[in-house]
Amino acid sequence: MDDKYIGKLLDSRYEILDISGVGGMAVVYKARDRALNRYVAIKVLKDEFAEDEEFRRRFHNESQTVARLSHHNIVSIYDVSHTEGLNYIVMELVDGITLKEYLQKKGRLSWQEALFFAQQIARALEHAHSRGIIHQDIKPHNIMILRDATAKVTDFGIAKFAAKEETRVVQEAIGSVHYISPEQAKGSTIDYRTDLYSLGVVMYEMLTGKLPFDGDNALAIVMQHISAMPLMPSEIVPSIPRGMNEIVMHAMCPTVSRRYSSASELYTDLERLKSDPNMSFQYNTETRGDAIEFDETQKLPNFEVLNNIPVHHTPAKPVREFVVEDPLAQRREPPAYEERRPAPKPGERERERERERDRDRSRRRYEEDDDRGSPLLVAAAALIALLLIAGVAFFWFTRFWSGATEGIAVPNFIGKVYTDVINDPEYKQFQFVTEPREDTAAENTIVEQSPGQGTKVRENAMITIYYSTGKEEEPEEVEVRMEDFTERDLDAALDFLKKHGFDSKVEHEYNDDIEKGRIIRTAPSSGQRIMPAEEVLLVVSDGPDEDETESETFEITDYYKWSLSDAIIDLKSKGLVLKGTEPRDTNLEKKDMVADQKPEAGTLVSKGDEVTLYYSSGKRPESSTQNNNPTDEKDPDEAIGTGSVVVALPPQPGEAKVEIQMSGNIIHSNFYATSTGTVTIGGLQGSIGTHDVSITVTGPDGGVQNYENTITFS
Repeated sequence: MDDKYIGKLLDSRYEILDISGVGGMAVVYKARDRALNRYVAIKVLKDEFAEDEEFRRRFHNESQTVARLSHHNIVSIYDVSHTEGLNYIVMELVDGITLKEYLQKKGRLSWQEALFFAQQIARALEHAHSRGIIHQDIKPHNIMILRDATAKVTDFGIAKFAAKEETRVVQEAIGSVHYISPEQAKGSTIDYRTDLYSLGVVMYEMLTGKLPFDGDNALAIVMQHISAMPLMPSEIVPSIPRGMNEIVMHAMCPTVSRRYSSASELYTDLERLKSDPNMSFQYNTETRGDAIEFDETQKLPNFEVLNNIPVHHTPAKPVREFVVEDPLAQRREPPAYEERRPAPKPGERERERERERDRDRSRRRYEEDDDRGSPLLVAAAALIALLLIAGVAFFWFTRFWSGATEGIAVPNFIGKVYTDVINDPEYKQFQFVTEPREDTAAENTIVEQSPGQGTKVRENAMITIYYSTGKEEEPEEVEVRMEDFTERDLDAALDFLKKHGFDSKVEHEYNDDIEKGRIIRTAPSSGQRIMPAEEVLLVVSDGPDEDETESETFEITDYYKWSLSDAIIDLKSKGLVLKGTEPRDTNLEKKDMVADQKPEAGTLVSKGDEVTLYYSSGKRPESSTQNNNPTDEKDPDEAIGTGSVVVALPPQPGEAKVEIQMSGNIIHSNFYATSTGTVTIGGLQGSIGTHDVSITVTGPDGGVQNYENTITFS
């Protein structure tokens, strides 16, 4: 694809190589960081956003904040820069696909696999929320799945920033509206729990392969988030445990106060369910809570689309008047109120019957005209459409054209005392937002303003002024990374944290492998940066649980010919630990297919056991490239025939290599699954007659068996 930035060098460091993706606000490129000799992803603001000074400033500030995040399940931001008219952020380059693409490939996930991914997303949200950052656009499109089954959340803070802009691309808004929280839909104040609602929707989609709410347009979907009751996940997929039902619906509770209070609380429930699939949390999953509390004067955000034009709505009707289009959802929605009707007046019943007869006659007449269409309905529909289009045109004209060349010029406030400015009657036509900033300027003096001096704005426009606190910025704190305290004494970790001024929290767990009083794990884990004011978790072993019954065992799955990524996800979802992967040269038809495994298929294992997977490198064994036709060097006029031989395979599960030699030449070499017991190898070529052959069989465990046999070629 031709692009003006490909091949360009940014800041004499980042070499743009190719386009990785295109979003509503930015284009993502693959690039090489020449300074550190590594590949990175660079997100460049689109031109229409980059030309807006306020947008650029806020984008830069937001990205700087998000760059402080450092977590295994969050795509890292390395750098934020503005150069040569470009505004961009440099991010970790992730080798994987989005969760949305993964779902499109698989349809839906098992509840164990969905739980596995949901826990990783919850951990990412827990970390971001602890730093005061709300994502506001959690959806499968913003979650990357790596080859090793790691889930990474991306676009932290970027979506939050985009949500504040009135120029959002309509298609982007519609894509996100399936995952929007009711408080976002109403335009209400939000907190961290809005991300938990969106995560609940993502879990619903992972479990069922369907979205809880859908409709013909964005407004219909938004209204369902506020008031409708979706089907339980288990009503779509009966095998989903009741506890998973409760977790998803509790996360999706439209009443914020009745939803999960934190990502760590949701993670804990998932962990309990993983340990006991029959767990029930006793959450109320049958109603939409108090979601129908809705201010009739409140306006919904800009979601509905008319002829691809975003439309701002007039005050919405109360939710109780909204009718869900899905008949099942409508049946599940409890009635919000019961209308009281006055007693009929004398003669009213007869008049009502007459009106009903008139309606029946009209209905029959319209049904007879159905093939032709009712002229009255067509005319009414056309009139409504014209009125809507006229209203939209008037809105956009008054919004973007009227006053476009007129307005009030913003004065220069820099250098003035901010309290004097906001109390000055001369500036009563503005609305001020004040923010403190550490600066060497005199205390309370304005050091920056937005919009800048001379900008034309409408009356009552909002002006942000930044005033000095009179203090210099504190020097950057020395970076501290967590040491590896696994299996070390608790006192060693406490001394380390005390030395660097960090608080600690100690929890205890039973553990069969680590001695009592020694550390099992820490959070942050080894090598991760410890943030200022962060409380470090130390999990200490209490030794084996003497009352615990023998751990449950199960047969390990036969992963032969599974894709490597699917096998890794499956074994991790069952509580097994991936010890490592190794490539092998095989004759399997696809690269990255599992060729062998340890322990072998059918072996009894338990949670925590290690598994090694051997996968196809995509290369054939060297012997298979040798001359497979020993007669090539013989007299071309010599008659050639074909023959076959039956070979016994070893009992060990996996692949066995079979090599056949005749007259010192290899005439066949290939791998076969041992599960067949024997294999008939046909299509062998040789001069007509009976010949002696040597057969070598190498088993999955490396054992070698040699046979002598004869083949008759005819």
